[in-house]
Amino acid sequence: MRRVTRLVPRPTLYLGLGQVFFTAMVACCWLIKPSQKALKVGVSYYGTQLETAGALVLGCAGCVALTAVALAAVRSSAPWFRRLRLGVGVVLALMMAIPLTPYSIDIVVDWVHIGVAATLFAVAYALGGWIAFRVRRTPFTLLLLLGQSTAAYWAAAAELGAVGWMLPSQMVFELTFAALVAVALAATMDGEAAGVW
Repeated sequence: MRRVTRLVPRPTLYLGLGQVFFTAMVACCWLIKPSQKALKVGVSYYGTQLETAGALVLGCAGCVALTAVALAAVRSSAPWFRRLRLGVGVVLALMMAIPLTPYSIDIVVDWVHIGVAATLFAVAYALGGWIAFRVRRTPFTLLLLLGQSTAAYWAAAAELGAVGWMLPSQMVFELTFAALVAVALAATMDGEAAGVW
């Protein structure tokens, strides 16, 4: 048991559980209400449907809570880690705002929702790039960043109506971002990111 704990440090385990929980809740939404429209408009669609709104809110809340526990479990006074914690905190706050701004209510809420989603993507993408290039630059982190970049491209294309793959693009973006944050947490615990700014 001690060996397993060493292989899966507790903060990254909490982070991973948050992603599993969020993905499971999105899968539940799909099982409750499979929809071509959800594929085209993304996770936000399930926040506008009475049958699935609760599961989406629960999935976001569980992911946010477990990720916050992961960040709190890391003891580091390094300035770069404070920046990481702040950046991930902003992403978590924006993530929680997604299901709380159902775009179908009216045009004002729709624009707020679009602004929240665009900011979420921009912050998460910038943070992912910072982790891949400044915190721990390895072939693996660069591959994760490539995955995140590809997902962002397809999500933008879906937003413009060129393709109908918003939901899978969002999930790949989310999971690659979480993997990059896990790498940063591991670098902190291993003491490998002392010189990061």
